[in-house]
Amino acid sequence: MNTELDLVQLVNQTAKQVSRFVSEIESLYMYRCPDGCGIERRETERLNITMPVRIIPLTDNMAPRVYESNGITRNISSAGVGLVSPDPLSESYLILEFQPIELPPFSIIGKTLYCIETGFYFQIGCEFLNWETLL
Repeated sequence: MNTELDLVQLVNQTAKQVSRFVSEIESLYMYRCPDGCGIERRETERLNITMPVRIIPLTDNMAPRVYESNGITRNISSAGVGLVSPDPLSESYLILEFQPIELPPFSIIGKTLYCIETGFYFQIGCEFLNWETLL
């Protein structure tokens, strides 16, 4: 990215794509967490979906790191995603490339909220970024 304007345009485009992507995924899977799944603290509804995701850590300057990881989604909403990965993540920002079978791959920039070791894998929570988040 060359300028702040490029970043603004990318974030605005990403926000629109996230909404469209979640709508497409929802129409394909149509599964919602039934009552009794636990206390829901999210502001947006989540969908319990499992799909491959490529995880590309970013530097604080938003440049891709040399290494990457793979994971699978646990759930997704228009605000963020829960992932499972064999690798721990210490980076604050990630490029998440979703790889649904029925749709072309789709990339979103996310902010790591948590990374918790659970046995042989790590549970990772990511918030999708929008312009207000970057300010």
